[in-house]
Amino acid sequence: MTIDLRKIVHKEAKKETKRSWEWYQTNVRNAAAGMSAQRFLGDNIAHQGKNIIPGQMVMYFYDPKTKDKLPYYDTFPLLLPFAANDTHFTGLNLHYIPPLIRAALLDKLMKYASDDKLSAKTKLNISWQILKGASDIKDIKQCVKQYLFGHVKSNFIIIPPKEWEFVVWLPLEKFKKADNATVWRGK
Repeated sequence: MTIDLRKIVHKEAKKETKRSWEWYQTNVRNAAAGMSAQRFLGDNIAHQGKNIIPGQMVMYFYDPKTKDKLPYYDTFPLLLPFAANDTHFTGLNLHYIPPLIRAALLDKLMKYASDDKLSAKTKLNISWQILKGASDIKDIKQCVKQYLFGHVKSNFIIIPPKEWEFVVWLPLEKFKKADNATVWRGK
């Protein structure tokens, strides 16, 4: 008797995606009913993006400065920021990998969580040095992205740590110039 792991993984991914959509329906979609996405997230204001806190999980609208030179880009990043200064911030945009790998990566990154309670104060204590040295964590390089505060086009949605596991499964990426499969292959 052989076991087809792909079927098991696909079934599990389908179940997690369903749970995530139920979470989305309750926590985001209903709250935004009747509003445009831009209105729900708010208009970009000059000081808004500079309050990003490394270690959180955030989503926002973004318009890259160098979009004409990029082979593809995500206009709605799902980011785990780990560094910031006055002009830009850097983090892991989880949309650059498929949901199943996102979930596995998040699970591995949880060993860097500030606590295991997943309270509102929980942060991932990661840095580029830690990520570079984490040889057991694959798929990181293609997720590391840098964003300019001046090109953030909405307020940040800060995802509570207890909800991270749901959000990573949601297909909310908004790639331009390429489809998901192309991006996920790293082409």
